[in-house]
Amino acid sequence: MAIDIGTDNVVLDKKDRSWRIEIFIADDDTVKLVFHREMAYFLNGVLQHRRQLGQVDRTQSQIATKSYTAGGVTRTGNQILALINKMSDVERQYDIDNPHTTPPTP
Repeated sequence: MAIDIGTDNVVLDKKDRSWRIEIFIADDDTVKLVFHREMAYFLNGVLQHRRQLGQVDRTQSQIATKSYTAGGVTRTGNQILALINKMSDVERQYDIDNPHTTPPTP
């Protein structure tokens, strides 16, 4: 038997956000992006609950020429993918040159 101790009303901050982003590159170099979305609920900045909303699927051709702006910088989908690819090459080279070390924090 449960004991009813009443209820409390609280105000939660809700955020619809990505919680994982995947980039798949096929053998023919076509790119597919998958954005996994969730609704996150916070109380005073502390995560209380997550509810997965599903995913957003796009191919490179669908986002290639669309512009995206963040932090005052605007780039196309193709430019963003090129930057991510370059970042992965730089970080992989770091790992090769510095085995078993933690990359420096910028």
